[in-house]
Amino acid sequence: MIFQLALRNIKRSFGVYRVYLTSLIFATAIYFIFSNLKYNRQLLNNLDNANYIQLGFNMSAVVLFFVMAIFIFFSSNYFLRERKKEIGTYFLLGMRRYQVRATLFIETFTISLIALCSGLLCGVFFSKLATMILFKFVGFDKASGFSFSYPALIETVVVFTSLIFLTAVTGMYRVKNFPIINLIQPKEKKYKPYLTVLFSTIGLVLILFGYSIACLFDAEGEKILNISLFLWIPLVTLLVCVGTYFVIQSLFPLLLTVLATLKIYVYRGTNMIWIEQLRSRMHSQVVMITTITILSAVTMTAFCIVNSLFYKTTIDVRNNPMINYQLLNGNPKMYDEALAKVDQRKLDFKIHTSFLTGDIEVPKMVNNPYNIRVIPWEDYHKIARKFNFRPSEKILGNESIFLYSKNNEGINFSANQKSVVYKIGNEKVHLKTTEIREKENVFSPYNSILVVSNQLYYELSQKTKATPVYYINLKPFTDSRELVTQMNEVVSHYHGASVISIEEDKNWSKLTFGMILYIGLFLSLVFIVTTGTIIYFKQIIDATKDIQTYKILYKMGVSYEEMRMIVAKQLGFIFIVPLFIAMSHCLFALFAYFKLLGFQFDISIVFSLSIYAVIYLCYYVMAVYHYLKIVCPPEMRTNI
Repeated sequence: MIFQLALRNIKRSFGVYRVYLTSLIFATAIYFIFSNLKYNRQLLNNLDNANYIQLGFNMSAVVLFFVMAIFIFFSSNYFLRERKKEIGTYFLLGMRRYQVRATLFIETFTISLIALCSGLLCGVFFSKLATMILFKFVGFDKASGFSFSYPALIETVVVFTSLIFLTAVTGMYRVKNFPIINLIQPKEKKYKPYLTVLFSTIGLVLILFGYSIACLFDAEGEKILNISLFLWIPLVTLLVCVGTYFVIQSLFPLLLTVLATLKIYVYRGTNMIWIEQLRSRMHSQVVMITTITILSAVTMTAFCIVNSLFYKTTIDVRNNPMINYQLLNGNPKMYDEALAKVDQRKLDFKIHTSFLTGDIEVPKMVNNPYNIRVIPWEDYHKIARKFNFRPSEKILGNESIFLYSKNNEGINFSANQKSVVYKIGNEKVHLKTTEIREKENVFSPYNSILVVSNQLYYELSQKTKATPVYYINLKPFTDSRELVTQMNEVVSHYHGASVISIEEDKNWSKLTFGMILYIGLFLSLVFIVTTGTIIYFKQIIDATKDIQTYKILYKMGVSYEEMRMIVAKQLGFIFIVPLFIAMSHCLFALFAYFKLLGFQFDISIVFSLSIYAVIYLCYYVMAVYHYLKIVCPPEMRTNI
């Protein structure tokens, strides 16, 4: 009897459980895909840093576990709280407590088991597609085969079964301690809008103060505000979170109260109905809206940062050309062997020359003195012509050209810098800076280069040993991972020789930021789905309480179109408010983050926020549709 009752309850409430099931299935599938990828031998054997890849997926699995734990416990507790009258009826009909608890346990475990099995099937089915997407993100050009890992399957089953079991046991324990009188007639919390103006002001002040600290903090902000970076982030987060709670708790009910006094608006159409309905239930939405707002802000910020980093890396690689290979400390035999590995149809140019290394002193430098590479103007001029750079006038005497690298954290070189001091042993050479060029540093994305006159380079080379170098540059988009491996193999046979490969740096960047984007993308989707599902649940369960209200409105002559507008405006307020507040928090967080790193806003931010908003608004449309389906049965839609 208990099992039949549980199955009947599942069938009867399947419409409410449908979105919950979809979210669980999606999360289970993502967890299995992550676990399956970290055991994928094709991926681990063909990419460098296998331990790094496994660590990334392990960390994402832990984050996903905590997100789903919060989501499952919240959803199950919410379902249980809304079914108090049903549980109280079971007690009045003579069911014992262990029978009621067993019924709820079977319901919870059965629904979660269905989600687990369906999620595993979806994970297996889409695992190859997920692997293909990962290969695309990390720049791996081999075809991905189907991969199935039994350890991943066992891990997913154990993790989610444990989570499901704990949720079911927690629900049983809560039922055990429910007083029957509260189950039959649950107490409604009365909303007392006391001190709304004061709390609204406090909330706005806290948020604005948090925004101000976030915007003021930069490289010199620690000295101005006496706040370290480790205290700055939790302080801003705490201020914004507390301020958000006060604003949602007090400011928005206050605004609804003020709106209800505007006769020009409130007496127009059905505005009075949705305003009063929203005012009456705003107290029950505060915690939920605050939670959704904070989670949405965190999700949007993380997704925007990850997407922006990947976008900037891709643009930098595309717009900043570099010499493909620099063979150092070699001999003619090694150079010939390396050149033999290159397809001559792909070769752009080759130059055999040398460079010096030494220290320079520059004002406001982080690491002073700073080690730098020095090259003669003649070599720079040849290479600049190959890359079609703007020609520079020949420098003479102690004149120099500074090829600046923005990625260089060790030096802060001002555009107005007129001189530098080059140190060679105990001797110092004062150089006059004639030009500072940034995009013409094709030698290194991380270290700046100093170009000196041919005569001065010859004089300096007599005082210190020069490093021989063989530059090999290929035509655009012709380099490959295989050639990098072959070059490293050639150089490894010569003692003291080394190779600098820009393709190897590109591969590392693609692997790092591609992995971050891949994990961030799927985790963001899980966050969006869970937050959207939570707010959707709340509205659908509230719809079951409003059935009688809309029947009365229908008998009073309110048309279906008018009732649809009431629902759309009421739910629109609940959905749009968290979205806009979260976007505000996200934009200020991004402003502070980019200011701290010296970045600028780009089009990827707009793209990321648009994706989040579109998915979020899809939940709004779905909630409006199902809300109307509950409160307005077919016989009430006669005017359609």
